Amino acid sequence: MTQESLALDAGVPRGYLSRVERGTINISMDNADALSRAIGVPLHDLVNPAKFVGLDEQGEGS
Repeated sequence: MTQESLALDAGVPRGYLSRVERGTINISMDNADALSRAIGVPLHDLVNPAKFVGLDEQGEGS
């Protein structure tokens, strides 16, 4: 999925989405919900820290 198609599906500007991805701005809960709906993942799965345990370690040494 491209940034442009995700932005269109979520109803947010592509530039906004790009800044969220780069971490230069914080995302609002409303926009996070819109993005989660656009990608078909429940918002609680995106913000649940337990879902990300060990992910940093998986990428190291690869």
